[in-house]
Amino acid sequence: MIRHVAIWSTTVLSLLALVSSSEASHRRGSGCCAAAPCASACGAPAVQYVERQVTCYRPQMVEQTVTQAVVRCIPTQENFNYTVNVPVMRQEKRTQTVMVPQQKEIQVPVTVCVPVTTNETQTVVEYVPTSKVVEYQYTVMVP
Repeated sequence: MIRHVAIWSTTVLSLLALVSSSEASHRRGSGCCAAAPCASACGAPAVQYVERQVTCYRPQMVEQTVTQAVVRCIPTQENFNYTVNVPVMRQEKRTQTVMVPQQKEIQVPVTVCVPVTTNETQTVVEYVPTSKVVEYQYTVMVP
């Protein structure tokens, strides 16, 4: 735990140093006008320094004793009773009924349709088209 506190505090201090150095470079005018002696060369107003009271917070590490529940696996031996099914083979005599198909001839009446041809006389009406000449009158228009 002390190693983690030392690493963390070193990291925080290095970040604070980095932030303070970048703020100091902005205050000194590290922009485009840093090389120019006059602020009017860039068109920016002259830099003015103002004293201010700033509150900074410093991290302070305090060690504490914390009670924490820890779960551990502890191997123990226990006896268990269990049932195992084991197949047992033995010879038995059993009666078995078997159906054996047998063929037998039987007579079944069947109805069959048979076509029969007979001669009949029928009266038939027949229409026969005929042609005849019919005279009619018509008018022709000639230009």
